[in-house]
Amino acid sequence: MTIETGPGVRVWWCGRGHACFPRRLVCPVCRDTGSSPRAAREGVVEEVTDAPGTGVRMVTVRLPEGPRLLGRVEAEAGPGDRLPLSAVPGVPGAVHVPDPHDRTTGTVGP
Repeated sequence: MTIETGPGVRVWWCGRGHACFPRRLVCPVCRDTGSSPRAAREGVVEEVTDAPGTGVRMVTVRLPEGPRLLGRVEAEAGPGDRLPLSAVPGVPGAVHVPDPHDRTTGTVGP
């Protein structure tokens, strides 16, 4: 299964080009202290976990830039599938990855 586009999830990049999610005060790779956001629009499913009887399907998604994200998907998905990402719940076929720093998506963050 491949879906080409999605609204995206905010991923943070340090000044030396390392990506991380969620945002960190210090880059875990190079210790740079500056970062700026960019949208990651899709990722490749690595693992899928279904909670029997609940309809909840959690997936681990690897971004082309490197970071892994944990999210929820309502569509059928399996390892190797390329899926769109969304910080907003309910986007059909997209992996919902809440942004812990965005209070508008219904998540609680610092």
